Amino acid sequence: MIDVPHTWVAASIDNEWYLFDPTWGAGYISNSQYISQINDFYFMTEPEILIQTHIPFDPIWQLLNYPVTYSEFYQGKAIDNKNKPYFNFNDSIVNYCKLSELDQLIAVNRRIEKNDLFNKMAQNKFKNNLREISHYQEVQVIDIYNMTVEHLNNSIKTINTFIDSRNSTKHLLLTKDHQKILFEAEHYLNLSKQLLAKIENADPKHANYIKNLKKSIEQTNKNFVEQKEFLNKTLSENKRRKKSVFFNFFKLRI
Repeated sequence: MIDVPHTWVAASIDNEWYLFDPTWGAGYISNSQYISQINDFYFMTEPEILIQTHIPFDPIWQLLNYPVTYSEFYQGKAIDNKNKPYFNFNDSIVNYCKLSELDQLIAVNRRIEKNDLFNKMAQNKFKNNLREISHYQEVQVIDIYNMTVEHLNNSIKTINTFIDSRNSTKHLLLTKDHQKILFEAEHYLNLSKQLLAKIENADPKHANYIKNLKKSIEQTNKNFVEQKEFLNKTLSENKRRKKSVFFNFFKLRI
């Protein structure tokens, strides 16, 4: 069988999947001339029939519960073999449609590889998908990195707001409003830590950026802990002092 790149259609109608080939159904070539002639054979063609001449890269689009491998297709053995493990293509398509573009590519390549890479076009498709996966992953790392930096900057800004307020306020006047400022700083800091965890094992070419970002988060965390300890100690001291003033007041009254 000759390798001929070709595209056809799978469409869902009333929650049922059907196969169409508008190209082959519109006409044919004869003596190097295109002859326009509608052929209904390729309209809602049964999957068991279309698999004789059409094999998609991703087995789920065969719409078969017992998918045919590439080697079987090219050996003319594209038959419904119920001795194979049952494959629920409907559920697989539903799950596939819920995935992100990156996860879709990863799932497709997993199925292509499992279905064997007998065909040269399948091998090229697999390699092209790998390149796309690498691109998506790199973009994803950059996006997460930028989000991490944004959350870290918000945390640093909020900690500095606390420090400015602390320096301009007598310690006895520090209140739980200052505690709320640090809660906000901690919230942004935790978000940056969570995002960093997602990219620490990223591509080596991003290693230095991530290493420096990690150091910045650690330094910010150290600063946050120091400010939090200071605030907690001050609030505790203020509470004891207020209690002492309260008892001294009643002692004088008595």
